[in-house]
Amino acid sequence: MPLTVKDAWKACERFFDETTGMPYDCPRGAVLEALPTPEQVADDVPNRCGWMAGFEDCALNLGYITPYLIRYAEFTGEAAWRDAALHCADALLHLMAASPTRGFLPRGVLPDGATHYRNSSADQYTMAFHALRHLVAWPEAGEERCEAARQFAVATMDLLERHDWNIPTEDGHEAWVSETGSFQADRGTRLLQFALTTYAITNDNHRLTAYRGLRDAQNHRRTRGLFICPPASPYAQLQTQVSLRALCDQEPDVEFRMHWHMQSHDVAEHCIRRLADEFPLDELAKRIAKAPQLEDEVDWRELVPVERIEERHDARKVGRAIAELYGRLPRLDREQRYLRAPIELILCGTLTGRDDLVGRDGRRLDDTARAYIECILEHTDPTSITLCSAAFGLAALLIDLAIQAGDE
Repeated sequence: MPLTVKDAWKACERFFDETTGMPYDCPRGAVLEALPTPEQVADDVPNRCGWMAGFEDCALNLGYITPYLIRYAEFTGEAAWRDAALHCADALLHLMAASPTRGFLPRGVLPDGATHYRNSSADQYTMAFHALRHLVAWPEAGEERCEAARQFAVATMDLLERHDWNIPTEDGHEAWVSETGSFQADRGTRLLQFALTTYAITNDNHRLTAYRGLRDAQNHRRTRGLFICPPASPYAQLQTQVSLRALCDQEPDVEFRMHWHMQSHDVAEHCIRRLADEFPLDELAKRIAKAPQLEDEVDWRELVPVERIEERHDARKVGRAIAELYGRLPRLDREQRYLRAPIELILCGTLTGRDDLVGRDGRRLDDTARAYIECILEHTDPTSITLCSAAFGLAALLIDLAIQAGDE
């Protein structure tokens, strides 16, 4: 039987904590007993971002899936999908209110609903702002949710302005993976996304002036250079595409609107070409089909014990240690490489809303994308997925396909 949106979403529901509504990184049974204690979180165990702690990407994943659920609720008109979208939106708004530092977005919270790491990231904010603009535009959201979204957006921009446009730690220090003030293109577009979304959902002309100032600074440096950056992972390219789509949809100045559309199409075409370059179809099918046969004993306390990372305040050393650990977890590693990554590349294309993307030779790329979609859907069992981001990606892809086909 063909996979349906309902199949994929039922598999996604395994990741949600029933108390807080947070989507944890692995299914509930694999995570809940092994989460760090509040005392360990306060001591940055296993590291200040909580990488590999089991709840490091709640904000990111909620921001990722909420716009798709909103679109599907609008498309079907069904109360169940409206409720699913509101459930995710409420969990995200809970995170936005969880810190005493206004504008700080925790990555996630423990089942107590409050405990979180002091370091967020540009990626958490990118997906959260992606959700905010869709939430405020959705009539079902209600004014209370919309006002909470507006207040968080304004507080974020005020917080960033006080810190040279970079995301600080909760206590106001320099943070890891949070350099949104950078003029590097893949970071600069994130800051512009935050600034323009804040204007779009508040209609405050002061925020529009701030956006234009950031956009035009240093000879428009933040608007240029996406393809002279170092090669990015599919995950990073999806983040860039999300920020570009916000700029395409909300840009008030015609000449820049065209610029953002061209950049977005470039990213989309590059990502679809990457599918063929990096994931031969026969090999991809074998890799996906084999994943359910693999077993990982997922205990987050054993994955990153403190003694393995002697300097857990050094981001590079922590990153290398985590990469090594993924190498010893064949199932998660396979899902990350051969399910999550190809889906992210496909979504970089579908986010444009166009089917006329072309390759270097001028041939259309929709046939390439379609072949990879068919491969993924044929060989994937949603109930066997053990990585939240992969499960949410599959659901997002199926929602896109259902809406395109007019199939509820």
